Amino acid sequence: MPDFRNIARHSAASEHDDPQNTERPGDRSGEPAGAGEAERSYAVLVLTYLSFLIPLLALADRRGRLARRPSAAHIVVFGVATHKLSRILSRGKVASFARAPFTEYEEASHLAEVNERPRGRGLRRAVGELLTCPFCIGMWISGAFTVGNAFAPGVTLAGAAVLNSLTLSDFLHLAYVRAARATE
Repeated sequence: MPDFRNIARHSAASEHDDPQNTERPGDRSGEPAGAGEAERSYAVLVLTYLSFLIPLLALADRRGRLARRPSAAHIVVFGVATHKLSRILSRGKVASFARAPFTEYEEASHLAEVNERPRGRGLRRAVGELLTCPFCIGMWISGAFTVGNAFAPGVTLAGAAVLNSLTLSDFLHLAYVRAARATE
């Protein structure tokens, strides 16, 4: 089974485009040894996530609203939507206001994205790490799509369709720019 933590660390590090940058998301080397503050903060986030997700999924199941076998189409639609929304929320300039209490701006990146780093200590830092990591926030978004599909499938699918269309549009813009550059 792949170690997704290493994939997330590699992606976050490579997105900063700075080979000299040795700081990694989740790096707690600045904290006193044995403090455990970061682990407690991560535990609060995980328990918060699970305390909403599990009861909502159980309720959906009791009401017969939880799909026994999600269709491949739903998995693709919600997967692409999760990808796009996780990029917007964790890296997009337009969502920087929501991350601002938990992050510090580093630099503009590419494709309307910014590089930010978590600020503070404890829970504030853990939330900053969650909000700057598309892999991390993707889990929360995926859970929200799953619950949304159980209780409000039409609205959830419509929201996912918007994000899927935006993703397709992004790829078409990139292809157009590449084609235009090739003709110069």
